Amino acid sequence: MNHPDLDVAREAATDRIVGRSGGSHRVLPNEPRIINSSFQSNLTAQYLLPALDKLEAFFLTIRAQVDPELQRAQPVKLGKPYPLGQCLEITLTVEKRLRRPDISSLGDLAAQGYAAFSAFQLAGGSFRQVWGDLRGEFFQNAFQLGTLYVDVSNDTVTPTKPKVEILPFEKARFAAIADFQHFSRIAARYWGDTIFPNHVLPELAPYCPLVHISPVGVVCVRNATPYMVGLTQAGKFKPSEEVLCGPAMPTALFDYVAQALTSTKLKLAASPEEGRTHALRLCREYRAKRVYGSQSQTNRVMATTWEVNHQLIAASIKRGAFKMKSSAVSGTAEAEVAPQYIPISKTQHASKRWRRSASYHFAAGDAVIPLGAEELPKAMMAMPLGFVASEEGFTPVAVQGLASGENLFVTRDGSWASNYIPAIYRGYPFTLANTETGQQVLCIDQTSGLVVDGTQGELFFNDDGTPGQAVKGVFDMLTRVHADRESTARICAVLQKHRLIEPWLIKVQSDDGERSIEGLFRIDEVALNALPIDALEEVRKAGALPVAYCQLLSMQHLPALAQLAQARRRP
Repeated sequence: MNHPDLDVAREAATDRIVGRSGGSHRVLPNEPRIINSSFQSNLTAQYLLPALDKLEAFFLTIRAQVDPELQRAQPVKLGKPYPLGQCLEITLTVEKRLRRPDISSLGDLAAQGYAAFSAFQLAGGSFRQVWGDLRGEFFQNAFQLGTLYVDVSNDTVTPTKPKVEILPFEKARFAAIADFQHFSRIAARYWGDTIFPNHVLPELAPYCPLVHISPVGVVCVRNATPYMVGLTQAGKFKPSEEVLCGPAMPTALFDYVAQALTSTKLKLAASPEEGRTHALRLCREYRAKRVYGSQSQTNRVMATTWEVNHQLIAASIKRGAFKMKSSAVSGTAEAEVAPQYIPISKTQHASKRWRRSASYHFAAGDAVIPLGAEELPKAMMAMPLGFVASEEGFTPVAVQGLASGENLFVTRDGSWASNYIPAIYRGYPFTLANTETGQQVLCIDQTSGLVVDGTQGELFFNDDGTPGQAVKGVFDMLTRVHADRESTARICAVLQKHRLIEPWLIKVQSDDGERSIEGLFRIDEVALNALPIDALEEVRKAGALPVAYCQLLSMQHLPALAQLAQARRRP
């Protein structure tokens, strides 16, 4: 399986499939649909069905040929070792190799499979790369070969599955995505995303009408893929209108995206309501002007969306992930008020003071929180530690909850129920930010309610204009934390280089039975113990061994975290 945003690498033009009868039918890019099924069914029966075992041998041989080069090119993707998560890469590489296979490298059975494959295509048989909804559970990249479903990356979610699967297409339960509501249902189920209408970037909304929040709080705009863009264009932007006309996106999410994209050249909406109105108006205008037929406009939108999502990912790393919180009364999900950090300045803060937070309610929605390597020896004594992955690499985290938006160490009265408090919380309501010149400045969350007038609290500035002693102490601590994070990133890069980080699937009991928690990673103890001497020495010199052992030892606290979760659910 694969995150479908990578489909931007595919050609966005609409496919035209021509059958032996001479008739032609429009299909969307990568649409899983058999054209001229009677003709394709006859060819499949004649050339393919008698050679299914030979075809499987052929595709397995091609897969074996591409595996080494793909594994060298990307041994780990988003923290997952090859082939996990590389469905599209494998499918596209196999497709390219099939155009000019090395026939001399094929065994007898595979050569016979290639002969059947070639004869089928020479007779007019269809062979296409397709993408869609597999069994109502997840998105999938595969091939449509006549009336057969061929998956050459069947092991990219569960590596113990066969690498190649061949089924009659009608039995594969492989369906085209019907609309953005259908896409949202699969995305919510498969990725665990929370989804809202795109009312913040109206210029993109007719093509990409959704904003997704991943389980770890990464925000992105969906869905700049050839199929989904082609779907809304084929419907003259009415599919986008259907989701954009819903309630305005949460203000906190709107503010988070707007602040993350301050450097974008796109015009941001002034408010969610204004963005909703503007996005719907553009759908109607584009329909009237027949913009849905402009390929150049499509290419610009897809490229722009790709860049926007890179900025949003960077923002989640620098500013923190977007947080969701659950309403204990209604059981519904709400967006937290996004922190609004502003630099400490004599102009705004010379006459004010700040109070230390009396509770940790501000951290109640953090299921995980980043840690630096220097924190790990103390943190491992109190809480489970793991890693999360991003396009930048791995980051150590404290595991504080077993569900999105849940910090089990924050009690109902706001106190902290653990022997260790992560440094980022000890610095609240302050954080460090980098200016355009690279200088670090101390900022404070102006939504925290901790900036006060009067004589109560800590001074921002002394009478002579120098920073107050408490402010200086916070700045020094956060500076050390920032430096520690940079060195920790280098340590994690060494662990990743030697493939010492593996997915950590956690099973927990809930009221509905056992459920799985995905998205976390841990040290592969077997791989660590099997490291060659020279690799082990490189890991040791990088300071990565203490990080690895801290993570492994910390897993003993996972049962205690599960007990906290059970206690939290009791009335």
